Amino acid sequence: NNPMEKLCDEYLTSGDSAILLVAISERISNSDGLEDVSNVLLLDKYQPVLAQLGWDLISLVIPRLPPTESRGWELLRTTTTLCSPKEMCLALLEQMSQLDNIAVFFKMMKPLQAVVLKLRTVSVVSALKEVAPLVSAALRGFEGLGRPTDNAHGEEAGESGDEERSGDVEVSTRGTLDDDLACNGLLLSVEFVAPFVDLSKSLTEHKTLLQSQCSKFLLSIMDYPLISMKHKMAAPICTQIMCHVVRCRVGALQLLQGEWPGDGEGGPPALGVAFFAYLLLVDYMEQSYLPMIIRKDYLLHVVLTHFKTLLQRSESRVMSKGLALLNATLVPAHSLNSNVLDDPRYVETTELLCRVMVNCPHKTLRERSMKMLLDFINLFDAPGRYKLYRSLCHSVKHSGLLGLLIFHIKNEVDVALRCGGMDSPFLGHSLVPLLDTTFIVRDDEDLLTDSDRIMGALNFLRFLLIRDKPGSNHTTVWTQASSLVRRFTDPLRRALYTIKMHAREEIAKSEQGLMMEPAAAAPVLTVEVSGEVLPEVSPKDELQALHSALQRLDMIECVLVRVEELLETAK
Repeated sequence: NNPMEKLCDEYLTSGDSAILLVAISERISNSDGLEDVSNVLLLDKYQPVLAQLGWDLISLVIPRLPPTESRGWELLRTTTTLCSPKEMCLALLEQMSQLDNIAVFFKMMKPLQAVVLKLRTVSVVSALKEVAPLVSAALRGFEGLGRPTDNAHGEEAGESGDEERSGDVEVSTRGTLDDDLACNGLLLSVEFVAPFVDLSKSLTEHKTLLQSQCSKFLLSIMDYPLISMKHKMAAPICTQIMCHVVRCRVGALQLLQGEWPGDGEGGPPALGVAFFAYLLLVDYMEQSYLPMIIRKDYLLHVVLTHFKTLLQRSESRVMSKGLALLNATLVPAHSLNSNVLDDPRYVETTELLCRVMVNCPHKTLRERSMKMLLDFINLFDAPGRYKLYRSLCHSVKHSGLLGLLIFHIKNEVDVALRCGGMDSPFLGHSLVPLLDTTFIVRDDEDLLTDSDRIMGALNFLRFLLIRDKPGSNHTTVWTQASSLVRRFTDPLRRALYTIKMHAREEIAKSEQGLMMEPAAAAPVLTVEVSGEVLPEVSPKDELQALHSALQRLDMIECVLVRVEELLETAK
């Protein structure tokens, strides 16, 4: 007889499992051992062995399972069928939490599903709570999918078709093997929860609890890697998930607001809910799920949290979805009252858009963020726009962005002057704090680094002095003339003089160095960043850069002279 059969017969006679379990453990450690053990234990006469030693057998078998179908998988399914469902559920969850092989993990979803379906409803809910974080953790093994590579064309690449419509930015991904494995894991996760969605529809007791838990499970799947996958790959999976979410019959606004019925516990990952909002409002998946009558300003209010979640990420596809989501919920211009700014999320939204404009490496996203920032500010009435501009002028440090903000503040003042009404916050004494923030030169000001802000401020001041006549003084600029000279133009004049003198000295040194013999010339400058040596900067290039800087300073001085002439008329 087969030695394994003999040990099984002895166990059935004596009831001592120690020797049999040790033999099984030693045998399956060999290359073909699991197949041999499975062939013996799957014999009908040894089903009592599986029924009595199920927990111990599972802990031995699962770590040895291959990712493809085998007799070992048949042994696992048979064992879970013969043993107590509650015991098998706990055993499978314990083993799945320790698995390193993602393919094996997702293949185990099917036997786990069969076991959980045998439990009572309350136990099903508890099991789903335990499975959801395990699935999320396994899926996060693919988190790098869809991230940009270092190729030089990455930021300019774009996708066509549906992805272009939804604003996705195309980036390179890992190999197709990872893509296929991720898709398979996602599909198996959706298939796992589908029977429980069906079950929830037929229940009378604990129905709401199970529907809520199924919704949480489905939205947790919508985190990584699904949210960062290409649209073509993600769309079929997203369609299935959205269909099941609707069948759970938890209200769309409840999901978007994070109001979870039932157990009072927290909801799924914020990124999963944000992606749900994107699919619902941008890709129009299951749009009938939304209430037929809903105020758009309320929808914007609800979506701001999800926009923040998406834009705080660094992945281009995720950030792009955030911009598209905000764009889909914008209300008509000037329709929001400034009172809504008591909710700090509105100001945070403008700051997030500014962060993308400054820090994002993708030109397309930077441009979209700039347009979105201006569109978002224009949603508010004049007091609201004033508050946002004033807040941003305090929080933004980037010179180019400050120059852009100052330009649009100038346009707001121009509109207010043309309308003629003195109730605008962009006129009169209410404008003074904004002018104080704009027209200032700090002691440590670097005029070249901050040249965009300085030029924007000078052009704004020149506009005020020309457009708002001394007799009118609607902007109070003439009342503040002496203060502007003391805080802005005089310090700027002194700083310009110093830096231009220094620039001319450096130009003279560089020109002298170029005229020297090649052997005696100054060495070529090299710069290293993060271990990478940047292209060499030759003395000729340095000289050209110095001339460009001097020209920039001359432009600032040219506008400054005109501003000083206009201010002289106030004396």
